Amino acid sequence: QGNALTAVRTAMLRCGAALQAEFEVQGKDFMADMPCHLLISAGRTLVEQRTREREAMERLHAVVSEIARELELIQQSVDNAGVLWKRKDAAVEEFGKASKRVKKTHGMRDLVLAQIRIQEADNDDDADGGDTITELGVQLAAREGELHLARAQKRLAFGELAAVEPDFPEVMVHLEKALPRELLGVWRPDC
Repeated sequence: QGNALTAVRTAMLRCGAALQAEFEVQGKDFMADMPCHLLISAGRTLVEQRTREREAMERLHAVVSEIARELELIQQSVDNAGVLWKRKDAAVEEFGKASKRVKKTHGMRDLVLAQIRIQEADNDDDADGGDTITELGVQLAAREGELHLARAQKRLAFGELAAVEPDFPEVMVHLEKALPRELLGVWRPDC
């Protein structure tokens, strides 16, 4: 029995040692011990570095693109044959013409109003004056329509002039003529 007991005890110790070795093997991270772990780690580091570089290049590209657009806009503004320069000149010219049309049609309307007042003053004892006043009323309505149209055209010209003002601050001279003095500070704080 002594030999059998020793054999069982020895077998149990070997079985326990084998179970302990199996338990240690199952808890072990083979990827950490293998050489590929270093490659995977280096790859992840490289991917992170390349991602940061790509993001930096995208930001740089966006800034350079914006600078190029601004440079093109400045070149168009400076070049007196450029599109923006022609747009500014056309806006200034149209604003001047529209302002003159408003002034002229306003004067023509005032002239018709003055004729109506004169006719009304002379009309106290003339029976035929009613027809003249009616004709003058028709002329007044036509002049009012022309004045309304001229003012609408001036508003459009003013809008175009205001649109080119950020690139051409010198058009502010024309805007100052059209804006009430109280609004100049709102339009441009430095006025």
